[in-house]
Amino acid sequence: MNFDDAIKVHVEWKSKLRAYLAKRDGSLKPEQVTQDAQCALGKWIYTEGVKYNNIPEYNNLKEAHAQFHVHTAQIVAMVNSGDIQKAEDMLNAGSEFMKLSGQCVNMIMQLKQKVEK
Repeated sequence: MNFDDAIKVHVEWKSKLRAYLAKRDGSLKPEQVTQDAQCALGKWIYTEGVKYNNIPEYNNLKEAHAQFHVHTAQIVAMVNSGDIQKAEDMLNAGSEFMKLSGQCVNMIMQLKQKVEK
């Protein structure tokens, strides 16, 4: 996976959560979503991306991505328990979830810049 694909698959999670909020079918489970190494970006971070572990942005990405999944699991738990308003609030601009998502994208872009110099 290249850096642009890494950004794309990460951003798709926000769309997936918004769709889940609308659908509310119970197909997502917090205990699965919290596992940061299971999504496409996480698999890249823990396999192919490990070669960048000497670059600070890689480690920052790894941490932000793990925290992103913690917040993602919280949103899924809220949806599953019927607390839709709180889940929507967590998906809004300025939320910790959105900050972490932005940090992930920024770290991928910075990593790309360092690697592709």
